[in-house]
Amino acid sequence: MSKVIFNITADDQISTLTGLTVSITNLKTSADFDLGYKTLTDKGNAATIAMKTTVTGTTAFAEGIILPTTAASRKFVFVLSINGESVTFEWDASTQVFAQGKKNTYNLTLTSQGVKVNAASSIDNWGEGDTEDDIII
Repeated sequence: MSKVIFNITADDQISTLTGLTVSITNLKTSADFDLGYKTLTDKGNAATIAMKTTVTGTTAFAEGIILPTTAASRKFVFVLSINGESVTFEWDASTQVFAQGKKNTYNLTLTSQGVKVNAASSIDNWGEGDTEDDIII
């Protein structure tokens, strides 16, 4: 699996991110895992999946866990109500690689021109988990 995190801010033209929703388009939701070869093969139809989003004024945090696959037309969609109108911001992520075991953290700014990805974004190991030397059963 691959984890995606967005740290989102608004520029001066957007007064609040209240009500912001974040979703991923064209995402496969099932796969087969081969334990012998440690490979993952996506299958089935693609869907749009909502990310868990927490908003505090002009900042937001969105996160999701996705299959580590590629998609020719994957987009992240940010929907916000500005002055009573629904405004959609899209970020084309079809060239992004979401590798198995990686945590992709993106620092984004929503602007009147769209989504700006800040240079301070990162891709790190997601985590190794706990290990035990002695297991007693």
